[in-house]
Amino acid sequence: MQITDNIAVLWKHKLDDKKTNCILKVNDSEVTSQSKCVHGDQYSYAVGRKISLKNAMSMTTLSKSERTLIWTSIMDKGVKLYDKKKK
Repeated sequence: MQITDNIAVLWKHKLDDKKTNCILKVNDSEVTSQSKCVHGDQYSYAVGRKISLKNAMSMTTLSKSERTLIWTSIMDKGVKLYDKKKK
């Protein structure tokens, strides 16, 4: 998903291993982060995306305004970052 001309985010889900990989491309550099379920957790695409993106952004030198832009753009494009709570 292209956020700006120099920022892009890509997720890869590995259901067999209950992992989500996030690839964050900023300018010419690329950061990869992973979230993984622990034994007993139920796999969730949304939670995996959120955790892996948060971890990837923490490994960069992005400013707060750039991080905010990424979160806002992702939410505006309809990417689920939260599961609906069961009633």
